[in-house]
Amino acid sequence: RRFRPDPLSILPVVVVKDPTTWMKSMCRNQYECRFRHRPSHRSAACPSPVKETQTTMRYQPTKPSFYDSLPHFWRAWNGEYLNSTAPRLLIRFEDLLWNSEETIRKVCTCVGGRPLRRFSQAHGVSKDARLGHVGPVNDRAKALRLYGSEAERFRHYTREDLEYVRDVAGASPLFRALGYDFDVD
Repeated sequence: RRFRPDPLSILPVVVVKDPTTWMKSMCRNQYECRFRHRPSHRSAACPSPVKETQTTMRYQPTKPSFYDSLPHFWRAWNGEYLNSTAPRLLIRFEDLLWNSEETIRKVCTCVGGRPLRRFSQAHGVSKDARLGHVGPVNDRAKALRLYGSEAERFRHYTREDLEYVRDVAGASPLFRALGYDFDVD
């Protein structure tokens, strides 16, 4: 007999990532998401020009969902969780990266658990091809370098790209609430 959990007993834990770094991750590992590519998308410049990243997501194989761009998809995907009336927990990826122990302790407490006395920080690569990750993946050290620099965060984006991201993703209350807002200048 197959285990079927009661949907009311499940607490979705959603990890939200800064849209500028999330889009670069999507260039490496698209999962069931496909977005329009230009020749520049086969390079480190991906996903610029962001305005041209019309996106199709296949939540179900026969029912694709369409988005004007990757930032529209980011806003809609995270907005579903933000606007849900069901219990859920949204966590910033950056908090897991920079303050892992404190964040995990707070999550454990929030869900009624007790954190282990001794925290063990993962340092290696936690993703692989068995989990759908076919492109390059980052270990913790590389992630800290990538996400710890505003210059790296915006690298390969044009001013037009950043204005577009700010206009589209910035329309979500989550964008500012999680500290993802930025000045284009």
